[in-house]
Amino acid sequence: MNDHAREVLIAAALNGVTQCKWVLRGWGDARCAMGVLNEAAWGDVHYPQEHPYEKMKAVYDISPDELVEIVKRNNVDGWDFLTIARKCCLEPPHGPEEVKEG
Repeated sequence: MNDHAREVLIAAALNGVTQCKWVLRGWGDARCAMGVLNEAAWGDVHYPQEHPYEKMKAVYDISPDELVEIVKRNNVDGWDFLTIARKCCLEPPHGPEEVKEG
């Protein structure tokens, strides 16, 4: 996840977007983290005909594993937008480097 994605989530928090779970768009202006990212990428919360991952990858340099992590942090762990922006998807896609002592 690149800095642009983090900035989008931070802007949602600073603009007072109500955060919801399990749906892209809730009542009124409520969005989940993925809904915020989708809306910023496409200008709306619903998916277009093209495959959604391709657009997310192009706009946010995001991997499928990172998409899953964002959804999990929002829906299961209850992280707010700022926490997702600050803590989510910090490890390289291949995982943390092993440190060998010797």
